[in-house]
Amino acid sequence: MVFKQLQQPGTYNGSTNWRDYRAHFERVCKVNGWTIAQDIAQNLTLALEGPAADVLKGVDESAPDAYDQIWRQIGRRFGHTDAPRDAMRRFARFDNKRQMDNESLQEYEQALRLLHCEAWPSKTNEQRDSELKRRFEDGLSNTEMTQY
Repeated sequence: MVFKQLQQPGTYNGSTNWRDYRAHFERVCKVNGWTIAQDIAQNLTLALEGPAADVLKGVDESAPDAYDQIWRQIGRRFGHTDAPRDAMRRFARFDNKRQMDNESLQEYEQALRLLHCEAWPSKTNEQRDSELKRRFEDGLSNTEMTQY
């Protein structure tokens, strides 16, 4: 007989990006095989603490859409209040990214991919690849590498 030990999601208190936490929580749900909406919502409520747990006061935890209600409340409470300015900062970070002296090509490429996905999450792979190639070439620390 094999017992699978459940993975516990990290706790969330609102001090970090809520979208990153949601991605983490949903990965834990997949690993644990949580598929029933009420179980998922219940596990999310147990993972919230401090200011993040306060959002539960406005949520009917027995409702069929409790999970979605909780995330809407978290998004309202901890979401970016100045989305246009924040978006401009993300775009600028991508456009100004250069390879650091101590950064390998693989690390530089991965950093660019992360910045691009953060700035333009809905771009297609074709759009993403051409923009990444341009920025990668423009930001290389060794200018001779751009010839290759």
